[in-house]
Amino acid sequence: MERMMLVHTFEERAFWLFGQGLVHGTMHLSIGEEATGVGTSAALTKDDYMLATHRGHGQALGKGVNVNDMMAEILGRATGTNHGKGGSMHICDFDNGILGANGIVGGNGLSHVVQDSVLRCRIFRIVYVLHFRRWCF
Repeated sequence: MERMMLVHTFEERAFWLFGQGLVHGTMHLSIGEEATGVGTSAALTKDDYMLATHRGHGQALGKGVNVNDMMAEILGRATGTNHGKGGSMHICDFDNGILGANGIVGGNGLSHVVQDSVLRCRIFRIVYVLHFRRWCF
């Protein structure tokens, strides 16, 4: 429950910053979907991999991304999880197994197939979560 409240509060703050014109590009929030991202991510370890959806903030926070690093990413700062280059729609944090998010609804499906093939060649036991809209596979 704490993690879901963190996601909700983060999203409200991000929305406020977006309204102030401090966020470049657009943003898709996960308010109302906190349980899906946090619940799925809670079952994963740091060694497991995940692709997030276009509403990936809650999924990334659920997996353990540092709140300050993720907000820095959304604000385009160099201290962000992707050095401020990905912004809101392309959150990634390789240290936490988050291989990225996609700004296109359902756009991470092909990425999943390719990355899964590559990862299977490198390691033997992984859990790989593909968030696809409101469901997980």
